[in-house]
Amino acid sequence: QTFPLSPDFLGETLVEIRVTDRGGFDRFDEATGRTVRQRVFVAGITAESSPVCGPADLAAPFGLLDLADVVAFTSGFVAQDPVADLDGNGLFDLADVNLFVTSFLAGCP
Repeated sequence: QTFPLSPDFLGETLVEIRVTDRGGFDRFDEATGRTVRQRVFVAGITAESSPVCGPADLAAPFGLLDLADVVAFTSGFVAQDPVADLDGNGLFDLADVNLFVTSFLAGCP
């Protein structure tokens, strides 16, 4: 299962995600109608600052806006991947395209 990272991580490079199988919790699975024990959960996330140019800097090398960023955005947008939901509203619309284009044209500081 995939979960989008919080907008708090924009401008950060993900270094590590720690998971654990200790403890766990119960959750209701609507597909099966049963309560299941969730045994693996995120124990912590480590991130560090990276020289990101802004919302359009989606692909390595970070700190440089190039064709890789355009490809990352368009691929994500078509696939409705959270990486392309630049305004974080859960929709993939012209507002995201506008934010990407505006950020890309603004360039890196």
